[in-house]
Amino acid sequence: MKKQLLLLAVPAVLLSASAALVQGAFELKPDKDNVVASRIEGVWVLHEDETHHIGGEKRPQGFAFVRDDKAAGRIPAKHKELLAHDLYLAGEVQIERDTFPFVLTTAHGNPRVVVFRPAAGDAYATPQAFNVMLCPAMEKSKDKLFVGGDKNDRPFSVYVRKDLAPDKGG
Repeated sequence: MKKQLLLLAVPAVLLSASAALVQGAFELKPDKDNVVASRIEGVWVLHEDETHHIGGEKRPQGFAFVRDDKAAGRIPAKHKELLAHDLYLAGEVQIERDTFPFVLTTAHGNPRVVVFRPAAGDAYATPQAFNVMLCPAMEKSKDKLFVGGDKNDRPFSVYVRKDLAPDKGG
């Protein structure tokens, strides 16, 4: 009888541990009305003239955001305090030549991208955040992405979508 009880207890413990892992994972809360989450995907290049006009920095030269809804579940629980607000988008972002996991969240009511840089074999070792704003245009190709720092204490830089369509000549 004791053996049967023990055999029943093992799956229950494993099930509890499994549930704890699921509870600790981050989940996306998609919102089609979230302007940044619904339109940030794609390739963005620095608009030097507009960035100069508003006093922003001229680095990085570009970003490429790719959605991966499963990426939020791979973020370690150690970042729970940093990511205490809803996560609207997750995936990978290429910043110039390097690619990193990222999430879109908020801080003080502002849209914020958190990028995770690797260190010592941990792909999520060093989170770096920056505030973003996105101005949608009538045509998606004319959207503008504004990228600031981790605080609102300096001007933003201006990015425009890179047209990846083949040149039709003419």
